[in-house]
Amino acid sequence: MGFLYELMFPEDGLFGNRLEDGNWTGVVGLLQRNEADMAFSYLSMNYERYLILDFSTTYSSQVQTFVTEMPPLVPKTTVFMYPLI
Repeated sequence: MGFLYELMFPEDGLFGNRLEDGNWTGVVGLLQRNEADMAFSYLSMNYERYLILDFSTTYSSQVQTFVTEMPPLVPKTTVFMYPLI
């Protein structure tokens, strides 16, 4: 395609938080300061970021699942007392 690219990582390792002075940290800061042209990240779109960045449409999403141990069964004769404990 005739172009070069350079992979960059923010020094602070953050996605991007807004500072009190209006500047940003992390990946968002790289884009805000024109140190990067685009970013590929699991960056959530919020209103503050929306105001300074142009987001593409989502092309991938994942669902997190947590697995835990099932609680022990409660004897039917004492189940009415559980809300009181």
